[in-house]
Amino acid sequence: MLPTVMSGLGTGTTTNVHTSPLTRQSKQHNSLVKTVTDKLLLKDLDHLTECVHTTTLEVYHSMYLKYLPKRTHFGYDVMVHASMLAALDHNNNVNKEQTQLTMMCLGLQSCKLVIWTPSEDIELEIPFDKHNTDAQVQQLQNFFFVHMVPRLADDFADKKIHLCPTYLQMFNA
Repeated sequence: MLPTVMSGLGTGTTTNVHTSPLTRQSKQHNSLVKTVTDKLLLKDLDHLTECVHTTTLEVYHSMYLKYLPKRTHFGYDVMVHASMLAALDHNNNVNKEQTQLTMMCLGLQSCKLVIWTPSEDIELEIPFDKHNTDAQVQQLQNFFFVHMVPRLADDFADKKIHLCPTYLQMFNA
């Protein structure tokens, strides 16, 4: 039998909702087994596990704890302002890779990050970081040539994807 699901979270009430059992060889069971054992899904999951992570959320929580440690009690106003500081600190770094790659593509040595609030505008100079950008490019190249190109070639050979005639003419010429 599937576990009991708790509903009403955050409303002050809790209701037990019982689901019907999932029996072997039932239509639902067979559909579930077919889905989770599908070779294409498993192949996709194998590729996804190497590139999809929750690190951004984990980084934000780590940043939040830097400003508001769990073992310390804070008043409401401190919590609000420290939360704002954590969010600003996180947002200052969240698109750093995209910004650095864009500067590399455009040949820029720096760019400006503008933070706007109703009370003020803040402009920060972001310098180009060649060392970290080169490492990021290496990771992207590795992913593309080791994972993407072989997958696309397999899908093309298996006729799962089709290329437009113009693209095919480029390779036949």
